Amino acid sequence: HVKFKANGEIYSDNFDINNDILKTLKLNQQNLIDNRKRILKTTLNTLATKNKGQWNKDILQREIDKWENKNNEKYKAYCQIVIYHLKKKLAQC
Repeated sequence: HVKFKANGEIYSDNFDINNDILKTLKLNQQNLIDNRKRILKTTLNTLATKNKGQWNKDILQREIDKWENKNNEKYKAYCQIVIYHLKKKLAQC
């Protein structure tokens, strides 16, 4: 139910969840938005450079798997925005 805009904002189409995101958890504070946006932009630019701008299912799925896996019992910071956008790109392939 949680979605991520490319500008780093989090939202939900569900009113109650969106209210929790915005008012209870305050997940759209500017520093969090900026961090999510930076991580997403860096990841997508790195993938584009590494793969010469070519996106295919195998490349995207490997990257999704990498972001979904824990390292030393922890997920990468802001992993969900990256996973969300990579899955959107995968669905377009």
